[in-house]
Amino acid sequence: MAMQTNLINVGTAPCLAMGMTYTAGAHSVGLLMENAVLNEKLAQVTANAGIDQCVALILTTGAAATAAGKQK
Repeated sequence: MAMQTNLINVGTAPCLAMGMTYTAGAHSVGLLMENAVLNEKLAQVTANAGIDQCVALILTTGAAATAAGKQK
């Protein structure tokens, strides 16, 4: 009985090892894709904040020039 159990363990070990390897690899790829999506979202937020700041500066500069009577 012990010999049969040992042979079964030896026979299933490579399959189990490769299954664990594939599972770990799939998990790693999933984490990479999740990080890529988050980085893209944060890049868009940063770009929008920069555009908002530029528009605010343009508007305040125009308003200041108009208040000073320098607008043509």
